[in-house]
Amino acid sequence: MAPAIVIGAPYGSTKEQAAAIYANTFAQLGFVTLTFDQVYMGESAGEPRHVASPDLYAESFSAAVDYLGTKAKHVNREQISVIGISGGAGFALSAAAVDTRIKSVVTISMYDMTDIREMANLAPEQLFQLKDQLSRQRWDDFENGQPDYHPSFPEEPYDSIDDLPNHDELTNEWLRFYALKRGFHPNARGTATTTSNLAMLEFSALDYIKEISPRPILFIY
Repeated sequence: MAPAIVIGAPYGSTKEQAAAIYANTFAQLGFVTLTFDQVYMGESAGEPRHVASPDLYAESFSAAVDYLGTKAKHVNREQISVIGISGGAGFALSAAAVDTRIKSVVTISMYDMTDIREMANLAPEQLFQLKDQLSRQRWDDFENGQPDYHPSFPEEPYDSIDDLPNHDELTNEWLRFYALKRGFHPNARGTATTTSNLAMLEFSALDYIKEISPRPILFIY
């Protein structure tokens, strides 16, 4: 029986990008590896497309454990671990906090996508304005028959760094992988629908992280 690893892709990414690189490496080391596209993203099902649902994102990790423990007969059920990359890492931790079948967690460059309040450093009145704006956007989405969506990356990759839009250094680092040919994927446009942020505002991925103990967590920065 072999140990297994579930590998979650970065937020807005697909399994063919960073996650597949880790999966291939660990497979060569003797692990059974499984990576996936999140619901509504890539080749996974779900309509409308590009919706980000944090509870379902965490559930996807547990669903992968379901599969490994039942369909992969050569997997040791007591040796299933999870790797979460970038924005996917918070959801990996959220899953592990309640799913005791996950025996260890590794996060790589973790980014908690549900921590909108702190990331944006919003005052109470600004937070209300954001909620009000997003709530009213739901009416517009309903009337338009589809959700508002503004992808971060073009439909075709940029040829070189010189073609990238002029952004701050952090954004440019992100674009240098996902918007150029070396990391681009047509199913990964980088963002979710506008009103997906409402779900992020009512879900906190790390609230119960302490309950993962005594199972180990490795944070890689």
